[in-house]
Amino acid sequence: MIEDWGKLLDAEKLRQLLALVNMNVKPLDRSLVDEVDVKLIVYVDNSGYVKLRTVRMDYGGAMSILERLKRTSYNGAELTKWSGRCMAYMSMNEIEKYQDLVVEICKVLKRMCRKAMSKGRTRRMITITSVMTNLNC
Repeated sequence: MIEDWGKLLDAEKLRQLLALVNMNVKPLDRSLVDEVDVKLIVYVDNSGYVKLRTVRMDYGGAMSILERLKRTSYNGAELTKWSGRCMAYMSMNEIEKYQDLVVEICKVLKRMCRKAMSKGRTRRMITITSVMTNLNC
């Protein structure tokens, strides 16, 4: 079995290892927005604000993503250090300026809200709903 794992990609190895220990694997693609060939995570904090962000281990990777976002007229994107990593992100104030981006985020927020509702997480559902209201979804 270990010899077979040597041929697999790291992500697939981890997926199989988690399946062996009977853990649930949660794919991130449910909370992602794909802009400019960059997958950005839709992050909703507890105070009712939304951010689009992507985290990279190295500064160069985060800087190239930031440059790609700025080349495509997302001038409000910023770069910061976060937990020893580099994060390119857009705040809610910047997101509101781009209506096409708001539409994509609203789709993701609706999925997130349905999931929170199905799991009985009412506080999370209320937070997501307030973000959706602020974005006029």
